[in-house]
Amino acid sequence: MTYRRNNHENMHVHGYKEEGTITTYFDMTVLNGLDRFHLVLDAIKQLPQLGTRGDRVKKMLEGKLVAHREYVNKNGQDMPEVRDWKWNSDGMSKKKLRGGKNDVIEIKKKGDRIVKDNSLKKLAKLGQSIWLDYIQRDLIVSGKLRQMIKDDGLRGMTSNPSIFEKAITGSPDYDSDIRAMVLAGKGVKEIYEHLSQRDVQSAADEFRPLYDKTKGRDGYVSLEVNPHLAYDTKGTIEEARRLWFALNRPNVLIKVPATIEGLLAIRQLISECINVNATLIFGIPRYRQVVAFYLEGIEALEAQAMPLQVAAVASIFVGRIDVLVDPLLEKFINQGGGNADLAKQLHGQTAIANAKAAYQIYKEIFNSARFKKLASKGATVQRLLWASTSTKNPEYSDVKYIESLIGANTINTIPVETLNDYREHGNPKNLIEQDILKARWMLEQLSHLGINIDTVTQQLEDEGIEKFNRSFDKLMETIDFRCQCINQEE
Repeated sequence: MTYRRNNHENMHVHGYKEEGTITTYFDMTVLNGLDRFHLVLDAIKQLPQLGTRGDRVKKMLEGKLVAHREYVNKNGQDMPEVRDWKWNSDGMSKKKLRGGKNDVIEIKKKGDRIVKDNSLKKLAKLGQSIWLDYIQRDLIVSGKLRQMIKDDGLRGMTSNPSIFEKAITGSPDYDSDIRAMVLAGKGVKEIYEHLSQRDVQSAADEFRPLYDKTKGRDGYVSLEVNPHLAYDTKGTIEEARRLWFALNRPNVLIKVPATIEGLLAIRQLISECINVNATLIFGIPRYRQVVAFYLEGIEALEAQAMPLQVAAVASIFVGRIDVLVDPLLEKFINQGGGNADLAKQLHGQTAIANAKAAYQIYKEIFNSARFKKLASKGATVQRLLWASTSTKNPEYSDVKYIESLIGANTINTIPVETLNDYREHGNPKNLIEQDILKARWMLEQLSHLGINIDTVTQQLEDEGIEKFNRSFDKLMETIDFRCQCINQEE
């Protein structure tokens, strides 16, 4: 079959292996490695680029094979989901298909084409806006972004130094611009700012119809100040002003890290009617400070008899909290003893409990008499934005930090992979206010295990800024290297 053919390494043969076994029909295919589970497992093996996503599917399929073996040995027949499956030759108008854990995807027939209800678009009906935590020029110029706005109900976009570092270093889309600017004598920082600002402006233009339609509620694109200014109030204010006027779009947000120094900058920028995305918020005390400084900025506008319409979001980083806390809890679980049961209850729950607590504070403050007075004069709420919501632990659902945080007037900014996962098997329900008392209890119980949540969140803030600094520096080095290569060629 492979005689005189190329690419032998891409051919993977599966066939019948006679062993004289008498068993069920499906079990015969399993024993011979011809069943759906083994075939997909083999495909995953050949595609290491799937990474943790492939690991999650692999673990699920291996679990299916174990369940199959146990059922056949016990009952002498295939599982009902295999035994009772039937092909409907004329196509069903509606069919329920199993997606992820406890998820159901609804398939509808549209003409001769079977299409899936898009879980992403359903989120808007529950008051949540999905933004994309990603930006790259090809996404914009190819028309893909416009298609996602239409088909997925995408309502905004965020960027950061890490995202731009991956976009610019990993794509040839920027090469011609870099060459032209090098030959024009532009410096490294000037080149970066031109590339990043052009992408943000182009993306903002794609979102402008949505911005107009929603009267400024959605349709925003964020650009972050230089992360090295995170502890420099004056420098942050000056850079944010410069970026705001350079971008010259009403539907952009200037991202400012919510350090102590950043809080002062946020208040000043809001008082100048500059849209702000307060970012890298982890802890509840810091979130309260962010809202307080936002309100002070609005009140400063009021004192100047200025319009109070300025856009602002507060970005609370979610998943990274579990990344740091879970290993601490696992030590108690592995040790056993009296604290093991408590640690098991808290494992994988800290981040969501923290976010739910923040949402309750959001409701409390923006329903207060203080804010209602400002709202009567045109002020809008500083919406909560959930960030860092991709799942890092392959043991957890790939949409864990989406499903649990759906609620009115919230935003969730997600990377492309998580967006695809949710489109495929998301199950939209308003869950942000479920088990509020339990969430508070969980946060309180951490201290019984010697885990100080405020120390944890401060560590995450420090690490987040350092991570963005490294990404920014790496990007500058990459652009500088390209500049040197171009100069040598000339």
